[in-house]
Amino acid sequence: MTLFKALAGITGAIALSTGSAFADDLRWKMPVAFATNLPGLGSPAAWVADNLTTASDGSIQVRVYEPGKLVPPFDILQAVSDGKVEAGYTWIGYDQGKVPAIPLFAAVPFGMKPWAYTAWYYYGGGHDMLQEVYANKGFDVHAQLCGIIGPETAGWYAEPIKTLEDYKGLKIRFAGLGGKVLEKLGASVTMMPGGELY
Repeated sequence: MTLFKALAGITGAIALSTGSAFADDLRWKMPVAFATNLPGLGSPAAWVADNLTTASDGSIQVRVYEPGKLVPPFDILQAVSDGKVEAGYTWIGYDQGKVPAIPLFAAVPFGMKPWAYTAWYYYGGGHDMLQEVYANKGFDVHAQLCGIIGPETAGWYAEPIKTLEDYKGLKIRFAGLGGKVLEKLGASVTMMPGGELY
């Protein structure tokens, strides 16, 4: 998960706007992409909000808004960049339609394990490259890694997948570079927020 701040989302995100005076108490609205009762994906958002309050000695109060209550999950990046909300917690892979390079940071098939990714992000230049990717597309945000999950399974299917031909015509929700690969195999790939899955 990522923290966005234009002082704004990696595997997840919190977004913060610029120009705030820290001398005054701040009340931030933070829409989230995942329900906060969802372990692993949603529960870290409340933890991040609580830690911002603790780290600021209570001068920053963050109110978490469940998915769609304040901003739709796919609109969190824009809302932070436009200054409509001070922070947002999301998965940056949801930004792939607006920032085509994002899948390189969010969902690389057979990519780095979480511990290797975290080391690269903090000590190998990943953080700075991510900021540049967002800035190059005109977004006034600062993305910050706030959480990470391990690789997911390849999917759940109504029929067994035995050959690459089985992907032709298949309707599937998939993200990142893996979704692009499945499209090349003939699948109809869509992206929707996790909370909207049946």
